[in-house]
Amino acid sequence: MTFEDGTLVLLADETTREGVFDQAALEQLLSCAYDVESMGPLQGKYQPLFDEFEVGFTPPSLAFVDGSWSAAGGADRTEARFQVSGLASNSPRVDALWRGSILARYADVGEPILDARVAWPNQDEIDAAVAAGNGGTLPSGNALETARRDELLASLRQQFGDTAAPFALDEDGIRALVSSAGATSVGNFLQNVQAPDFATAVMSLTFDAPAPVSTQRRPLPVTVALLVRDAPLAVADLLQDTARVRERLAGVGVERPQSNGSRPRAPIVVAWVVPESIFTDGDWPGQDETERRTKAGEWMAREGIGLVPVP
Repeated sequence: MTFEDGTLVLLADETTREGVFDQAALEQLLSCAYDVESMGPLQGKYQPLFDEFEVGFTPPSLAFVDGSWSAAGGADRTEARFQVSGLASNSPRVDALWRGSILARYADVGEPILDARVAWPNQDEIDAAVAAGNGGTLPSGNALETARRDELLASLRQQFGDTAAPFALDEDGIRALVSSAGATSVGNFLQNVQAPDFATAVMSLTFDAPAPVSTQRRPLPVTVALLVRDAPLAVADLLQDTARVRERLAGVGVERPQSNGSRPRAPIVVAWVVPESIFTDGDWPGQDETERRTKAGEWMAREGIGLVPVP
């Protein structure tokens, strides 16, 4: 029995299907489907759940037909657009479609906002405070710039507090604020923020602390199209097949609803199920088979491709 046939037999059998996916493969599938950097570090033990598993899945061939019609001799035209399947016969071979989830421990993303404050810098108030501290008159030149910066800093500290400000409340923070607003000086900044067409506020948002990684495993829904391919692996051809499969599946509604508290990346993952022996080939980057698999999995994951090596 060939590698492809033997692997399909393992995938078709509910008692052996889970064994096709080792921990590294499951983790990589999740890294394709989700922004795991914001949810992690993800922790196992990972476990696949197969709500639906169709072997020999054929993605529909979709096309759009635009047209219009009108009554004979009439001036009114009716336009329509139809989605039609079954027009093309060169669909890439998809060996199985898995719709389910992977159990994992992860941290919820999307910390709630605990506090929101807005400050509207006011030149008249700043200059009045500067003049009060200078015998009732405004200084000039660099002295005025320095005094305005100090007073603006004191005003923001009073309104925001050191811990609530969106930037470091020091001289460098004021310089960054002025520069980000496209101003050349604190005086220029204060003039601009009050202009009718350039009114600017400084906002402070305080978020809750990041959530910890959950103590219990929770399901992360996935939709995975499995392409079983034997060696020698034609990587360029397989990349083209992957793009075509993803395009075919994008409009047929096979995506799973995403979990609350997660950050999805790719609604449909295309997984390459290949012999693990391909990584004995020294042309893959890496010093040994383990490193080669890891490096290959990393760049493939960025393309939304899962890697499932099978003994």
